[in-house]
Amino acid sequence: MPAPATTTSVDEQTLSVIDHLTKSYDNKSEIDSTLIDDYITVLGSIDLLGAIADFIPIINHILTDNLYHQIDPNRLLIELLQKIVSRLSFGQIVSVYSPEFIVSSLASSDNVPITKLCLSIIIQKLHEPETVSFIAENCISFILLKNYLSDAKLDLGIVNQIELYVNSLILNDVTNLLEEILTDTKFVILYNSIRNSENTILLARLLDFILILLTYKVDLPLDPRLYTFSNVEIVTFKDDPLFLILLVQFYVKLVQFSVLEEVSPVIGNFVNLYKDPTTDDFVKVEVIDILVKLSYATNSLLIEYGLELALNSELFKSHNLIKVYEYNEPDIKLLSNVNPDLIVHSSNVIYEDVLSNLSLLNNKQYFPILLNFIGSTDVFPRLEQDYFTTKLKHLPADKLYVILLEFSKFSHSRKFLLSNATLTNDYLLDNDNLTFVNNELWHTKLQVLENLVNATDSDSPELAHWKPYLQDSFNLMRHGKKIRDVVPQVSILDETL
Repeated sequence: MPAPATTTSVDEQTLSVIDHLTKSYDNKSEIDSTLIDDYITVLGSIDLLGAIADFIPIINHILTDNLYHQIDPNRLLIELLQKIVSRLSFGQIVSVYSPEFIVSSLASSDNVPITKLCLSIIIQKLHEPETVSFIAENCISFILLKNYLSDAKLDLGIVNQIELYVNSLILNDVTNLLEEILTDTKFVILYNSIRNSENTILLARLLDFILILLTYKVDLPLDPRLYTFSNVEIVTFKDDPLFLILLVQFYVKLVQFSVLEEVSPVIGNFVNLYKDPTTDDFVKVEVIDILVKLSYATNSLLIEYGLELALNSELFKSHNLIKVYEYNEPDIKLLSNVNPDLIVHSSNVIYEDVLSNLSLLNNKQYFPILLNFIGSTDVFPRLEQDYFTTKLKHLPADKLYVILLEFSKFSHSRKFLLSNATLTNDYLLDNDNLTFVNNELWHTKLQVLENLVNATDSDSPELAHWKPYLQDSFNLMRHGKKIRDVVPQVSILDETL
């Protein structure tokens, strides 16, 4: 290979690196990783302008060589090249890499490092008008999305970079390119072809792509049929449980965007899937996340729909919760995570019919159900009567503080806690009497105190009375005694769940 035609204005360290790379390329020998890594570290302070004509070509030669992985096993040259081009304008870059080279490299993934480099250039320089014009003139968005949505074997790194490209269009507010992606006929035809595909890898990418676009515009001008699925289709996907889980997770995220009108029938189909005894438990567990999102939604329409769904499906009726007595994971998760107010509103005898028959306090698997229903003003009096009035003081410290943490989150349970002087004094105010055996327990107590001192229950004389003392205890834990200052001891009251 000819010697580099560098000028005298190039610093010695840069000349040394170029010379080393040239010899490594000629001899097909591994580059000195330490030399390159050290150079990358100081690159920001070096004037590269005089070396660009030599630097980039030799790196390109190595990257496109059949023995690239042998010459650069640690992929440092990709990092080096990205650092170099990041310091150039897009106009300077196209003087080194021809527009035709960039377009052809983006269209083909035969040389993954080069494709990634060109994608990186486009993304990094997206804020420059010249880059946006280049993308529009050369249909770059369509080239990238066609590969993304058509090639199931596309390198995962390239997949991630294309998603980053679309995200970058949104972050840089490149409206003309985004609107083209949403409305141009060739894009719409591409989306429809993938929606009708049986390839679940490509379908999953289409759904990921739609989620990205929703961060740009919630009322997407896309056909809702692109992301709605019939009951027949969902049943068909049972043969591919991994995709089915991805589909459910898509709808969990979709609920966050309050896209209800088009997708509510699909969510209903998922509830039917949940009730189907032949559905795998790990799929059911994912479906529950949709119900959880609906039950805690701030949008009134979503809340109403969630309640309607619970009522019509009878999910919380005792005949649909039979397996909870067999420690069925989906049923336990359902009762432990869905908003307890929604559960009670859809089945006002849930305590009598189901919860009262479970050992909520002493059984580790049912304990999360107890914690969840502390938040229900309807169920809490029953829990108070059956468990909290007499049994709390007999609990191991770790379990007790988890319960106290839940108490601290709601006004009705705070009232109960602060009405109990023994609990408040012994477990919240006395920092010496109780032994803390682990960091987690210490921080749980700190969180309880923080919740209480930040509470604003205007109609609670109990809170008004205890707040100064709670504040002192909180300050002592936060700014005074640390867990490392506590002498470890052994207590029979301290057990793990």
